[in-house]
Amino acid sequence: MIGTGEHIHFLLNKSNLQTIDTLSQEANVYEMSDMRRQHKVLNDQLISNDDKDKTEKEIATAYAGTIMADNLDTGKVAKLRTKLDRSGIVHMAREDGYLVLTMGGFLDNEFGYLKAPNDDIEVGYMIPPYGLTVVSLTELHDGWYFYYTT
Repeated sequence: MIGTGEHIHFLLNKSNLQTIDTLSQEANVYEMSDMRRQHKVLNDQLISNDDKDKTEKEIATAYAGTIMADNLDTGKVAKLRTKLDRSGIVHMAREDGYLVLTMGGFLDNEFGYLKAPNDDIEVGYMIPPYGLTVVSLTELHDGWYFYYTT
């Protein structure tokens, strides 16, 4: 069951979450961390966990290899990073039609928002990117869910 705080957070951030969904597809970004709390990740590139690389120029420098290899638009990557930060999302992963937006927790015990292909999600399913098992799931609005894993 979702708490009142999480539901209010969703309502206040619904527009940002939808922008993250759309922009990550347009930008061809399938994985990104908030570049602060967790190790910095952009698609397949993992670098340090320093608290920098916030501006478009800093992101372009830190992720030059991935940006060039994946032909990414640095402006879109920077905008996506800002949207994640403003929404309190520490990690975004897109895989097999699922969009998983982690708000917190640890590697084996996370919570956040989830968008599933054709609403194909239920308690007991394993979600990408780590195959964690959903132990609690609340339907929100327009295909969005709030999840807890273990």
